[in-house]
Amino acid sequence: YVGEKEPLSALKAEYEHGSQVFVAKIDSLAASYSGIRRARGDGNCFYRSFIFGYLERLVTTNNLAERDRWGACSTPPWRPAPPSTPRC
Repeated sequence: YVGEKEPLSALKAEYEHGSQVFVAKIDSLAASYSGIRRARGDGNCFYRSFIFGYLERLVTTNNLAERDRWGACSTPPWRPAPPSTPRC
């Protein structure tokens, strides 16, 4: 599970009565990030979050070269990639 994007203010509200150091760190994240997505903490959360973020970035930036590279790397071995597509 990867949740919908939430503003950092939602995370800040959860910790506003806790450590002020943590709240300050959340504020500093706002300079670089627009929000957070929550992931189920089941032991695979890092991998799920990483690949979700990677694919989300791939779609939003419209980087065709990286998209083609990803497609070549994810093509099953029994179905060869088009000849113009670089392999990983």
